[in-house]
Amino acid sequence: MPPAIMDMKDIKRRFASASSGDLRRYYADFPWNDYCFRVRDPCLCAERITEVIVSGMKAYIPHSFSQPKPSEPWFNSACSHAIHDREVAHQKYLSLPSPESHALYISARNHAKSVLQLAKHSISRKCQNLSNSNSLRDFWHLIKNISNNFTSSSLPPLFPPDGTTAISSVSKAKLFFQTFAHNSTLDDSELVSPSPPPSYYFMSTIKILCNDVFHALTGLNPRKDYGPDGVPPIVLKTCASVLAPCLAKPFLPVGSSPTFSLFLQRVTVLTSQTTVL
Repeated sequence: MPPAIMDMKDIKRRFASASSGDLRRYYADFPWNDYCFRVRDPCLCAERITEVIVSGMKAYIPHSFSQPKPSEPWFNSACSHAIHDREVAHQKYLSLPSPESHALYISARNHAKSVLQLAKHSISRKCQNLSNSNSLRDFWHLIKNISNNFTSSSLPPLFPPDGTTAISSVSKAKLFFQTFAHNSTLDDSELVSPSPPPSYYFMSTIKILCNDVFHALTGLNPRKDYGPDGVPPIVLKTCASVLAPCLAKPFLPVGSSPTFSLFLQRVTVLTSQTTVL
């Protein structure tokens, strides 16, 4: 069994120093059939394939850990100094209350507030300038600034009745949905879901061959960043000859399974009907 998948964030991999030949031999010699393809769950199969690929990266690609980024990227050194001065002035006012110490605290507090606002406005102006540019590089720089500075959740963690903690936006949305459904007074006990109309369109058999996967992997841009699975395109492209058969195998039942083929040929178009109560 391969080593467990490492946490991909804050890991810098030095691909130039990697042993590509040893990595390809590791993938070629790994018992894919025994570990990945004996399970019937396609999701579990995909997870195990990813686990094997990442384990090879861990063993044959040198890596180091980067320093964690601050929770607020706009929070610079000026903000840190201003906050420190405000806290020092506040402690002095608490330890020795006087009109002078109170005035110093108010001045430090107002200064910290203005410094924080200036830092936030600087990011806003930077994003505005990038939005007016026609450069593709500026566009992705804008997306990165927006995702780093303006997409954090403003809702605090929520606590469902089962005792868990809802932290992510998805879990919070599900909790709101469940609460709304539980408190809803609409009587839908006698409502029947609408039947989808029949469709006379037929889908031809899907064939995903190993050669197709190989060409797709070799056509990847190695400069692109990796996705949630933690596998960068440069690894898939470098090891395409040994990874293509493994990545193509889970798709073989798409064309060979009678049940799946019949399901695709009997595709129905689902239509949602909204009833205004």
